[in-house]
Amino acid sequence: MKRFVCGIVLVLSAASLVMADAVLRGKIVLLNSGGKPVKGVTVASFGAHTQVSSSLGFFELNFPDKNPGDVVFITVDKDGFEVINKKELDRVILRTNADELVEIVMCPQGSWQKAASEYYGTAAKAINDQFDKRFKEIEKQIIAGKDEIIRKLTQERDTALAQAKKIADDFAQVNLDEASDLYKTAFQLFQKGEIDKALETQDDAKLEQAGKNIAAENEKAKLLLMKTEKARKQLAEDYNLKAQLSIIKLRFDDAEKYYGKVLETDPDEPGHYLDFSTFLSEQNQFDKGREICKRALALKLDDADKAGLLHNIGTIYSDTGLFAEAEQAYTESLGIYRTLAETHPAAYRSEVAMTLNNLGTLYADTNRLKEAEQAYTESLGIYRKLAETDPAAYRPDVATTLTNLGNLYYKTARFKEAEQAYTESLSIRRKLAEMNPAAYRPDVATTLNNLGALYADTHRLKEAEQAYTESLSIRRTLAETQPAAYRPDVADILNNLGNLYSNTHRLTEAEQAYTEALSIRRTLAETNPAAYRPDVAMTLNNLGILYKDTNRMADSEQATTESLSIYRTLAETQPAAYRSYVATTLNNLGLLKITSEDYTSACAHLREAFEIREKLASQNPSAFDLPLCQTILTMAYLYSSAPDACPSIKEKIPSLLERAVTILKKYPDNPQAKNLLEFAEQLKNIIEKK
Repeated sequence: MKRFVCGIVLVLSAASLVMADAVLRGKIVLLNSGGKPVKGVTVASFGAHTQVSSSLGFFELNFPDKNPGDVVFITVDKDGFEVINKKELDRVILRTNADELVEIVMCPQGSWQKAASEYYGTAAKAINDQFDKRFKEIEKQIIAGKDEIIRKLTQERDTALAQAKKIADDFAQVNLDEASDLYKTAFQLFQKGEIDKALETQDDAKLEQAGKNIAAENEKAKLLLMKTEKARKQLAEDYNLKAQLSIIKLRFDDAEKYYGKVLETDPDEPGHYLDFSTFLSEQNQFDKGREICKRALALKLDDADKAGLLHNIGTIYSDTGLFAEAEQAYTESLGIYRTLAETHPAAYRSEVAMTLNNLGTLYADTNRLKEAEQAYTESLGIYRKLAETDPAAYRPDVATTLTNLGNLYYKTARFKEAEQAYTESLSIRRKLAEMNPAAYRPDVATTLNNLGALYADTHRLKEAEQAYTESLSIRRTLAETQPAAYRPDVADILNNLGNLYSNTHRLTEAEQAYTEALSIRRTLAETNPAAYRPDVAMTLNNLGILYKDTNRMADSEQATTESLSIYRTLAETQPAAYRSYVATTLNNLGLLKITSEDYTSACAHLREAFEIREKLASQNPSAFDLPLCQTILTMAYLYSSAPDACPSIKEKIPSLLERAVTILKKYPDNPQAKNLLEFAEQLKNIIEKK
């Protein structure tokens, strides 16, 4: 049996027919039908006359100008049907023995995508059930390092959900007609949602015995090599299924073991190395994943397999921060895919688009934003073309690439273009969620949140509220059945809504949103402080500002001081990540002290904030210029209120104000910079009159 993702062309026996110079014969069958033939299928290849499959599904292509051993590309077409094993038809070797048939597997249009949606729902439910079960068990225990255990469990859950989409796609394209009895039994149990029973069916002892039987058969009868080869590949697929089911049950050590068994059983199939290396990298076992790819590169590979392995190596390098090495691997992979796409565009343009998208992300992560935009734009153009003829397969990729472009535009303050990208992505994801809510409703919520942030930053506050509110509604619904997975997202949206309400002076609603967000985050931080204490600090800081604006100074100081304490603790071990937050909270605390006329404390807080932000801005101006100017203006405001409160900076205030004005004028299209510049000019006028 084959998973029709990166398999080998299946060979069958047939009655002898008349030979031409080079002949390719085959049969077209319906997926999972017991070998039912598909008639009336148009089969074509360059150098041969187009043929139509017979009532028994057979076809024959004659190549007068080719020889046995040459490689050809086959296209197949029938209204209302699609090919499952497309990739195998990209590189078909003309047989020396023309009686060996190429098998083409087809299914009704869209049927495998529907099955994939159902399989994803089954897998996602099993993953979340297993997560909730383990989470509750851990919560009951009194053990050291509980937060790290929960953090790892959460990461495992997220990894399994990400892998579940690919597993579901693989399962939907499995031809059970070619499966072993063990595989069929286990797969049927999976379809019923009985994952544990499916794993029990694929008992290790049975699989090991099957391997011994194959070895014995091979020794007994070399003439039965084809039969033995088929059995060996079936055993590899049995192990592969057990690895995939182990992922769904969050048994990652078992999955790694069974992927290793796949390689032992069928060591010459490059696709197995791709699957294993992808799994390892998603488990953050990057060194192991890279070694698996290198082992595969030593095999006799065709260009497509080499490109796929290089792509995986690029992803592993990128995930470990080795960006130069990642770029080299991606670029080599892209070059191969481009060459393949020139002669076989239907097969390889999607791989070109995928690699460009990953290169775009690499460039964005390394602030090569122009190159990132070029890569994303080309990738999007390809995916759009592909989606015109196969929307079910490629519209999700269009949406993902649009989101990446939207993030890039948002990062570079190109808000109109960001909105267009996010809006189109949202439209696509809404339609996808109608067909497969389990897989795509979380994506809808995420895109709404992105739009909400964009609208808020461009002062379209009513639209921001609508986007945030809908996103919150979706995430609350998801959290009802999967609280461990989605309660953090609920808190995120509540915090964003609190910011929006605060900025529109709806302070009662802002307090309600912040308070609920804080309650969720405190609860999460009790079991996983490493992950959620930063969020607690953020919400406390926001509440501190709100309390100040409502003249609840004692409450404001208490919330802001607790937030600062958390950020200082975090910055001791992770200064690069949290020193900027220390500075932000110090700035807010300084402003609070000015309001309460504690000018000496205000001076101390603002001086420390200035020192931190000045250093950060020297290292990364685009990120920290505006925060630095904010602190300068707060210091100037302190000076305007109490000129003698901060003697150490008194003489520097005019020059610091000029410095802030100069910096702010570098960002003419940034709304925050415009507001700060207006405030700076007001402060200059006030100070000049003193």
